[in-house]
Amino acid sequence: MVNLLFVGNPGSGLTSVICGLTKQSYTPNLESHILYNGLNFIDSNIKNLKKTQVLMSSASMIVLVVDCTKLNNVEDISKFWEEQFKANDVDCPIILCFNKMDLLNDSQQKQVQKLYGSQKKIKASVFELYVPVSTKCPDSMASLFRGIQSTLTDVEEFPRAPLINQHTKKLTEKFLKAVERCFRQLDHNRNHILDCRELQHFYTDVMQETLKEETFNEMFTSLKKKSVPHVQTKDMTKGLTLKGFEYVMHSYCKRCFYNICWNLVQIFEYNKNLELNDEAFPETVPLEEKQFYEFTQDGYEFLESIFSYFTENELVITNEALNRLLYVIPEDLGCDLVNTKEQFECFESKLTLNGWLSYWSKKILENPKEVVQQLAYLDLNQVSGKRRDWIEIKEKSSKNKRVVHGYVFGPNKCGKTWFCNQLRCHDCVEQKFTKNNQTYINRIDDEQKYIEDKDEYRFLMLHEVSSDEDTICETLVHELDKADFLMFLYDSSDAYGLSQLLNIISVVPSSCDLLASASVIACKRDKPGVSQHKQDGSEYNIEAELELFGMQPPLDFQVSSHITSGTHEKFFADLFSMYLHLKGTKCEKETKFQTQVLLGSVVALTLGGCYFGYRHYLNKKNSK
Repeated sequence: MVNLLFVGNPGSGLTSVICGLTKQSYTPNLESHILYNGLNFIDSNIKNLKKTQVLMSSASMIVLVVDCTKLNNVEDISKFWEEQFKANDVDCPIILCFNKMDLLNDSQQKQVQKLYGSQKKIKASVFELYVPVSTKCPDSMASLFRGIQSTLTDVEEFPRAPLINQHTKKLTEKFLKAVERCFRQLDHNRNHILDCRELQHFYTDVMQETLKEETFNEMFTSLKKKSVPHVQTKDMTKGLTLKGFEYVMHSYCKRCFYNICWNLVQIFEYNKNLELNDEAFPETVPLEEKQFYEFTQDGYEFLESIFSYFTENELVITNEALNRLLYVIPEDLGCDLVNTKEQFECFESKLTLNGWLSYWSKKILENPKEVVQQLAYLDLNQVSGKRRDWIEIKEKSSKNKRVVHGYVFGPNKCGKTWFCNQLRCHDCVEQKFTKNNQTYINRIDDEQKYIEDKDEYRFLMLHEVSSDEDTICETLVHELDKADFLMFLYDSSDAYGLSQLLNIISVVPSSCDLLASASVIACKRDKPGVSQHKQDGSEYNIEAELELFGMQPPLDFQVSSHITSGTHEKFFADLFSMYLHLKGTKCEKETKFQTQVLLGSVVALTLGGCYFGYRHYLNKKNSK
């Protein structure tokens, strides 16, 4: 139902105007609602201001009727009514109707017309249209009715409210986001300006016109005079900046060229709510058990291209640039990277390229549908069909998956948190108790080349399991099937460190086939070593105890506050590579793989950090 709300000061002639439009006979007690030609004409009473304000919120259009013979009525347009429209956040079209024009002489009519009679003044106001009428003149009433119908049609095709706030004359946040996304996709040269050739696409597709170089130069010169840098010259090429493009779109709105604004956003896949059409998003289908989504090579290259656009090919992104990058994503999709970037690899508090890629690698596992929607907004290319190639479905058993999951167990204060933080190159306070399970992820280079196809996008995700007994049991029951390998850590400087770890290992189901390939790591080897003892005081034969569980001897791993963070990348790279090798090897029942990793000590080499040296050997023995 289209609701036409008529408002005005007492005695302005609201009822008479409604009667004239609906061809009703005037009666003082006329019903407040009249249906006519599919329109619901609503007569309001300003004496009941609260009811009028409620009616404003549900109106499809408001017609402000003003008695032009009364100066106080005319003054109330700006002093009272425009303030009411603003206070009640009215975003429907408003028509200004000057009534009782027949009671004015020619001189008085001209004087009144000066107020809102010109198109320029109407466009600068909150009103869509200005119509002078007299209820005694059928032609003027017919003119008002045509104005109502044409405005309703135009507003339905080219809505105003999503684009601009008519009270402040500022572009809406949603439209600014859409304009910036359009700018990025028009910027084919990826230099953050729109040159003459790039703007030609805008003129051809949006305005159905040809942009001549002379016109472009005139625009460039005009915008150059503005206080905000609307234009720039880069590498001998001049063009509009984002601010300049926003200024142009703002000008179209203020001059009521709403059709141009809507042509632009619709070409770039937006609907009337200024959200991307469903067709813009890559399809995600329901997954079967043990299936998950991962990014393809094309998907990661796409992610890198976005990062590079805002960093000019640097390997870190400033906080300001990161906020700018993510700005075009709608608030209801809620990308949390700005608030969570410290959970990923950073350098001097700036997110690195690896941290950027790691964030999305983690998110695509958690909520693939939301992620592809977020990334569709970030896409720098207009061809939506390519987005189908961003993601693919993988099986847990896939040997070529890009994200490998390792679960890290160990007693309290053994160094798990510090160890896991080395994966994302973070410093960490030693002996910080982890109350809940934590996740760490970073990109890994396959230095050992155990796989035939070189893939530069490989990620290791470590799940640090809290030492709380209930949490350990819950993890083993509900998450063990997600693990690709297990790691067990203990404090080698604590005489009972191994004993505490064996208590944890003992609750792992014997049917778990990951135990045989699990790594046991002796942490804190930079501290004075001690013998490992059982609870009764007798000394452990460490290798023999681990062999009872079908496990290999422990690896040494240094944990020291004197070691620069991020020095153990090679360890994690080879850990990942070892997993890929074991995953890709066909194991017979009679064949046993024994993995021995010899770890050297950490030596400070340069100001840039330390190098954690070790050698990684794989030996195969046949037990036939």
